[in-house]
Formats: sequence, structure tokens, C-alpha cells
Amino acid sequence: MAWPDETSVATGTTSGGVAWRSARVYPNGTSDRATVCAPVALEDGADVKLVIATHGTNGSDATMDSGNGKTVRDALLDAGYVVVAGQLGENTWGNAEAMTHMANLYEWCADLWNVTDTMFFGQSQGGGVVMVATRRKIIPTLRAVAAVAPALNFQWVSDSGSSSADIRAAYGANASTFAAQSADYAPFVGTMNDYATMHFKFWASPDDTTTPKTEHADQFKARGLDYRSASTQVMTVTGTHLSPDHYRPNEVVDFYAHALAVGNVEQEHPVAASGARVRQGGAWVDAAVKVRQGGAWVDAALQVRQGGEWAPTSN
Repeated sequence: MAWPDETSVATGTTSGGVAWRSARVYPNGTSDRATVCAPVALEDGADVKLVIATHGTNGSDATMDSGNGKTVRDALLDAGYVVVAGQLGENTWGNAEAMTHMANLYEWCADLWNVTDTMFFGQSQGGGVVMVATRRKIIPTLRAVAAVAPALNFQWVSDSGSSSADIRAAYGANASTFAAQSADYAPFVGTMNDYATMHFKFWASPDDTTTPKTEHADQFKARGLDYRSASTQVMTVTGTHLSPDHYRPNEVVDFYAHALAVGNVEQEHPVAASGARVRQGGAWVDAAVKVRQGGAWVDAALQVRQGGEWAPTSN
């Protein structure tokens, strides 16, 4: 497959001096439009690092062509990435249609280049979409997931969010059936095993009332879904939903570089001195037992009676 010339073609140069070319395409003949942008220096068939970007509610495949998205796109182009964004059926909230379109977009890119590594960059609803794709293992070369103001808590959106009607429609559900209808896709219905060895970084604001940080980004860790991840960071930014401070191009590039450098290996956790274990995110994990001592909480080793003596427990 050669570089496309289907709908429209554009060229330009980033502020960092990297010449780029972009095209609007219909991958593999589908009706779901996508925008692809790549450094001119990358030849067809070359090894590439791919970033798949996803838009927010009522957005489009042009999500990285202007505004705050463009600053991230240009930084990624400067770092040698190919950046693609799909329409994904518009407000599909990561449903089966969206996953089919995303898989098709990836396959189209993999036919044009040798895709060695893939990263996600999700925005608002698109943050939820990339987490669905991560949970469902849609992209075989996925290494890291970045998302700004991510809508991760689908049940909250259905119950309380401004997009409740859209997310229910995407899953053919109403208020009472949404949980069951979305169970195979909703990020928070997954387990820690669904997100094992993946790198995650979210940028979220306490002032965001559309996707409140406490109900979405923070909950990924609070529910223990990050326990088997390679790394998980939640960055606190300022401003309302998708404010400029959510978009930190250098941090995105550095995050992807770190993920590639360390690889997709499950993070290590210190073994609790107590030997106690608790149920968390669908699995048993080590848990420290603490006691009040000298006005502070300190680790305390549990002991059992063994051979006539008290001995520390073991896992």
C-alpha cells in the first residue's frame, strides 16, 4: 500500500522544523473517515511508532489538527511518531462499532508501515474509548495509554453525566439496563488483569464537572485496577473540562519514551511484613497490617503459634 490520496492531502512544518504530510482517508474502504499525519521522512514500509488519538463528544477525526490537540500532535511528530485519529462512528463510547473501526484503522496503518509500537491519546469520551480498547486487547502492539479529562466511569456518565443519553444510546440501553448492556466494555467493570503490564497516565482537573477527577481518573487507582499495570500516574491540572492545562505535549512525549524504555513489565510491589492478603480488583494482593504505636500507625507483622513458639506468618 502506498501513501493515500483519497479525500484531501495537506503538508506543513512543525515549530520544531519537522516537515509533515497528512491525508483524510477511509481505511480499507470503510465509511468511517480517519486523518493520518506523518513526518515526510518516513517512507512507506518503514518501522514506525504509532499514536492513535480519539476525540471527545461530538468531535471528529480532525481532533488533532487544531487548538490544543495540534500542540500535542506537533510534539509527537517532532519525536518521530505517526499520529492518526478516526471518526470511530462519532459518539459510540467504545461500543462494538467503535472497536471495529479502531481495529480497521490500525490494520490500515500496519499495511502501510511496519508498526512496532502503538500509543493511545484519548480526550474526554475518547479517554474512555481507549480504555475499552485496552481492556479488550484491540491493538496488538499497544504500549502506553495517555488520556486527558478521561471519561472512565461509564456508569457515572449514564447516571449523572451530561452525555447520559448518548452513552445509553451507544449501548442500546436505558437507565435500568445500562450496567448489563455495557458490562463487556465499560472500563471499570474490568479487572486488574485486563490492564496488566500497561503504562497509564491521566491528566485531570478538580475543577472539571464534566468528567470529575474524583469520579473518573482517581477511581482507576482507587478501585485497584492499576495494581498489575507497568505504571499509573494521575496528574492534577487546572481549569475546567479539557482546559489548555490538560494538554502538556512534552509530558506526553516523555511518558511514551519512558514506557518504551522500561517495557511492558508488571510493576513490583513491596511484600507486606504481615503476610496478610486482601481481595482487590478480582485478585488476592499483599496488604500491610498496621497498629497504633507512639501516636502513629506502623506496620505490624502477624504471628502464628508454630512448634510452641510465635513465628511470623508467610504467604
